[in-house]
Amino acid sequence: MRKLRLSIVITVNPLIYRILLLAGAVSLCLWPAVTPAQQRSETARAILAGDLPLTVGVLHQYPLPSSTEVSPLTEIGIRAIGTFSGDALSSLRISVIGFHSGSHAVTPRRTRDGSMIILHPAEPFDYHETVSVSFTGKLEPGGNLNNEFSFVTMVEPIGHIDRSTSEELPRPLLRSARPLQTEEDAISNLIIVKDSSPVTGEMTIDNYGGVGAVPVNPMLLSLDEHGTVLRSLPIGISALFFAKLRNGKYAYWTENPGRFIILDSATWNPIDTLGAPPGDSTDGHDLLVFANGSYALLGVHVVTQDMSSRGGSATAKVGWSTIEVFDSDKNLVMRWDGHDYFGPGDIEKHIPLKPAPGQAIDAQHSNSLDFDANGDIILSSRHLCEITKIKGTTGEVLWHLGGARNNFTLVGDSVWFSYQHDARWLPNGHMLLFDNSDYDTVIGRSPKIVHSSRAVEYILDTTAKTAQLVWQFQHNPPIYSFAMGTAERLLPSGN
Repeated sequence: MRKLRLSIVITVNPLIYRILLLAGAVSLCLWPAVTPAQQRSETARAILAGDLPLTVGVLHQYPLPSSTEVSPLTEIGIRAIGTFSGDALSSLRISVIGFHSGSHAVTPRRTRDGSMIILHPAEPFDYHETVSVSFTGKLEPGGNLNNEFSFVTMVEPIGHIDRSTSEELPRPLLRSARPLQTEEDAISNLIIVKDSSPVTGEMTIDNYGGVGAVPVNPMLLSLDEHGTVLRSLPIGISALFFAKLRNGKYAYWTENPGRFIILDSATWNPIDTLGAPPGDSTDGHDLLVFANGSYALLGVHVVTQDMSSRGGSATAKVGWSTIEVFDSDKNLVMRWDGHDYFGPGDIEKHIPLKPAPGQAIDAQHSNSLDFDANGDIILSSRHLCEITKIKGTTGEVLWHLGGARNNFTLVGDSVWFSYQHDARWLPNGHMLLFDNSDYDTVIGRSPKIVHSSRAVEYILDTTAKTAQLVWQFQHNPPIYSFAMGTAERLLPSGN
């Protein structure tokens, strides 16, 4: 039998609760005065508007104060405006209390640069409970950071949540790449349509097996600029995102183990895996690895959410995209959750909101992220038809390009991108993306079917809020890619 724990926490909190005392027993029940969805969206808006700031001295934290549907497996990260002192761990004062699960022992870690303290609970929190956190940490050159906040865990389990962070490499992958020796190692329908003296370089291709009626042997291929196969690796399972990383290594993603597999640059032997933290699943669309060993990837967070305003269930299972940024020691130093910033009205109107039994609504479907020189992030979300700019240090949303919350006027074109992929900054400051062109749509307009995919390049004036089309490429006759796709500007040639 669980012992009764009675904790009284006095803190500044924007949520208003009602207290119910039952005769004959002491029963403290906390009910938000607004629904969780209203509470989440209003809290996020207030934080971003400056009406409800984070604790003074806190630059970024996860979970957000007053956030809901948080995974019971979450860690707690607090990034200071200053630097935590070298002896901060020995002087920390921490209290983490779940309303049902009681006091939690946590193991604190200080990031190598001293900007962040991460708390790892020894045991998961209970489902559907309020967790109150009190934190005092020593800063340099003096003073303390005091932070008190609370969050609410998810209502119920959604699928299987595995506490482990196993990075064991899947057994079928423990083999080396080899030079191409037989025709069966190649993709049988790889056809060079045009070859007009391209710039010397390497292309990486993975054939996503089992699409449509064409069976393929899933493999990773390295091609030269003429399409000649240089190296191949049969992997026996369909892969996504096979690419050469900025550090010279290669990476790809598969459903087994549901993480990115890192390959040695010389042998293509698997040497590591990278993925989202417990509570989120790893999205195979994008992985960025930086020179200092830090990396960023996308995740998916499935929650219970009321979708009745769009004709869905009041207790729908909904998948929102997350951004996960890690330092070189694999500490999660920034987590951004679309569930905190978007809602049912942001989802493009053709996205199914009544999925098959056991499946979650794919609400956001983010598919690329990129960083500018200031460390701010652009996020492409296919099912919102939106590119979102996010402040890298705080998670604040800076603007929306396309979609229901569009802040921009389109110049030089009459067709908005839709279901897009691979939004990237170019060295000249322009934005390049692959426009799948399923519809001509900014949500709220009456969309018309376009079905003519293209690459587009925009100049964004973030003061005047204009998006000017300065270049595009379309096949003639048109080719339609209903899903996936990419566009890349090669340097220094500009091809």
